[in-house]
Amino acid sequence: MQHVSRGMTGTTVSSYVTSTRQSHGMRLRGGGQCRRICCRANSSSSSSRSQKKKGKSQTRQDTARRDGYRDAPNLSDDIDNTATATSQMDDSVRSNAYNRGQNTVGTRVSNTPLSAGMKRVLKPLANLRLAIAELASISALSAVGTVIEQNKPAEFYVQQFPEQGNKVLGFLTYKIIFALQLDHIYSANYFLGLLALLGGSLMACTATTQLPMVKVAQRWRFKASESGYQNLPVARRIQDARLSDVATLLMKKNYRIFIKDGALYAFKGLGGKLAPIGVHASMIFTMVGIVLGIVSGFSGTAMITEGESTPFSSLLQPSTLVAIPPKGSSSLLRVDDFRISYRPDGSVQQFFTDVSVEDEAGRTLMSKTISVNQPLRFGGITAYQTDWSMSALSISLPESSKEGNIVLPMAPLKGVGGSDGKLYGSFLPLEAAPTADSTPKGISFLAKDLESVVVYDSSGKFVGVRRPTSKKPITVDGVDVVIQNIVASSGMELKSDPGIPLVYAGFGGICITTVLSYLSHSQVWGMQSGSSVVVGGKTNRALVGFQVEMDEVVESELDTNSPSTSRGAGPEEFEVPNYGEQGPLKAVKLPRLEHTCTTCNTSADRCRIRISAWVPQQGSQAIQVERPFPLAIITPGFLISADQYTSYAERLASWGYAVVAYDSVQQALDPSTDLACVDLLEELILWCKTSKPMGMVCDTDNVMLIGHSRGAKISTLAAVRDERVKSLCLIDPVDVTVYTPLSNDFPSATDALSHDRRNIPVCIIGGGNGGDCAPSESSFDLYYRSARGPAWQTIVEDAGHLQFIDNRSATAMGLVCQAGRSIADSQVEDVTRSIMVAWAESVMVRHSDMARQRIVKSPSSGSLVAMSDSRMLLDHDFIGTVEKQITENAGNLKTKFQFKNII
Repeated sequence: MQHVSRGMTGTTVSSYVTSTRQSHGMRLRGGGQCRRICCRANSSSSSSRSQKKKGKSQTRQDTARRDGYRDAPNLSDDIDNTATATSQMDDSVRSNAYNRGQNTVGTRVSNTPLSAGMKRVLKPLANLRLAIAELASISALSAVGTVIEQNKPAEFYVQQFPEQGNKVLGFLTYKIIFALQLDHIYSANYFLGLLALLGGSLMACTATTQLPMVKVAQRWRFKASESGYQNLPVARRIQDARLSDVATLLMKKNYRIFIKDGALYAFKGLGGKLAPIGVHASMIFTMVGIVLGIVSGFSGTAMITEGESTPFSSLLQPSTLVAIPPKGSSSLLRVDDFRISYRPDGSVQQFFTDVSVEDEAGRTLMSKTISVNQPLRFGGITAYQTDWSMSALSISLPESSKEGNIVLPMAPLKGVGGSDGKLYGSFLPLEAAPTADSTPKGISFLAKDLESVVVYDSSGKFVGVRRPTSKKPITVDGVDVVIQNIVASSGMELKSDPGIPLVYAGFGGICITTVLSYLSHSQVWGMQSGSSVVVGGKTNRALVGFQVEMDEVVESELDTNSPSTSRGAGPEEFEVPNYGEQGPLKAVKLPRLEHTCTTCNTSADRCRIRISAWVPQQGSQAIQVERPFPLAIITPGFLISADQYTSYAERLASWGYAVVAYDSVQQALDPSTDLACVDLLEELILWCKTSKPMGMVCDTDNVMLIGHSRGAKISTLAAVRDERVKSLCLIDPVDVTVYTPLSNDFPSATDALSHDRRNIPVCIIGGGNGGDCAPSESSFDLYYRSARGPAWQTIVEDAGHLQFIDNRSATAMGLVCQAGRSIADSQVEDVTRSIMVAWAESVMVRHSDMARQRIVKSPSSGSLVAMSDSRMLLDHDFIGTVEKQITENAGNLKTKFQFKNII
């Protein structure tokens, strides 16, 4: 029997550490030689710096030894290596090149003069004071840009900031504004330079400080002696404990665990270390977006009269010569209508403009009603509603011989005659002026809004007011005039800013990563010291919460060893029984029952399930196991009867489990959806809780799901979304196949398992000869790779897909599925049943005040006894013992074992 076990080891880390130490030592010695031979002129200053750096490096190494670090390649140096060893390593490169001459051609070195020069540049850029000064300067300039209006015509600044008279702030004039580019601060060279400098500082800080810190935080570091725990903020000693139990408790608190040679290292919250890098990257994204908008942006204003069209290209002006026109610049912007809504008190509520975008042929590409804060977006161009005006007045003269409307232009009169706000006027001459210098006789029209027009006669006397919608004539100087309409113009501001997506993405990233940066990065070390465990840790923030967490770990560990939870045989006083044999209890089968699911979301006939149940009873051996029993539910493969899994149910029941297997109505050409099957399975758990006698004997909050083939897929989908399920046992599982392609009703179980937040333990038994019924690209290995929690996989190399059931000749699927290769069905089933029971006994713990009873072997009497223990038994030793049992019992059966996330 071939036996392959794989787990977590420290070999790779240790070899990497050794090679790193050796290579560092060679480069440092070479650097010293170079200084002695080539740099004699600067020997005093160089040797002084060398001694300081060498002393600092030696101090770090001595500190690491004092603190008990093992297999840690100068961890503190990894952070500051850029600052302390750069010149030494650079000198080493130059020395070796000098001594070897042309022999260095093609030789790969770790630190080149170019990289050393880059580090010398990056180090001052990463200075915190410099970054603060850059931010303060950018903030100050932004404040100035807020006070002084930007990008206005030159006449505006000449008028607002005169050189004579009262100067703003006593000194600020338009000449100073133009000289310092304060009229366009955000595109000024010095502002762009500050943004570039800040971006360089952020990247330099990330490269020289944060990335090395994250790299160090990811490494496994073990403390080899108790002296290493003295300087930790939190340190505890746990009497009569095992290191594996501490690791189990830390794993439940979402720590990542590494164990080697009786020492433990665990960490969590690495996102808190990575988040500052995300903050820097998001800030750089934001600044790149700002600069891109400044350099490549377009802007413009337009006052377009109703009914007119104007090309975007004539309205937009590039910010620089390198700006690329947006995609929609070749289209035309048309104003179809403009209107104003008023509040009851007569004040303006909102401006509305109906606009259309047309192509060069006049075809409408887009239409929209825009208003303030509701712009038009098309082809990378955004048009904002900003202003309005009156362009013309349309009137008619009913008694005149002239047909049609007369359109009179309207002119703004703001400031004329003491008027304030928007005031527009027009004039209708009634006769020619007697002389060139005289004013002709005529009618005057004044309007402040689109709702009414005030009419004056030729002498300037008020005549009346008319609404354009009334169509009532008004007589002025003997002429009847009808106000038909006021033709308005819509004022819009147009912008094209290609940097906006980057700015939004960067700002969102800053918000997210800033929150993530408050996650605590916590580290815990532990070591076995005789019968006790020494444990200690530190965190970069929330120290009080970390101390509470460590106290909970210590107290939980002490509780598991207290007499109240360790009745009978103690945790160190038992042997692993032979799970290949029938258990000490008697499996009693209950009468077959039927149930119609009330939550079923499919046809009525498919909502009926036939249930077979087995419960443990005391057998011939004098052993008493208390109720309630953990619940195990077996989901059959597609078109396979639950009776084909009777041997599995009986074996589990004999070891103290209440077992349910069920049949649902399925059709070969029209299978029930996966989601419908999951609904059935979840309601079956509820049925076990409420029905008699199952509700009296089983614990429905401590459920193990077992599935074969498609039944394994259904079990996985149910386990991911149902917290009552505590573990999975998957027998030759399949996921998405050509028979049930991926869809909303047939989701991927492996994808769901890879996103499982509970890290549910998974046991997988696969057949190496599954054929079309269990294609390799969608079978057991995919489930194993997708598992996030503890996972144990056994591959029976020559087993066929149906060799896992009791009688494969009794199912029609035997005509489809490929048979195994020269091995008996009983051999495959024996291995599968042994692993299934061992897995259940190792991971199924009761989450209540009462400890879970396990059946173990007493080393003194050799008989099976019931032991109460609330801990998971799953660890390397347990796995190794069970695999050895299977190896001895399976004869010539070829199997492979794999496990991960098991301490």
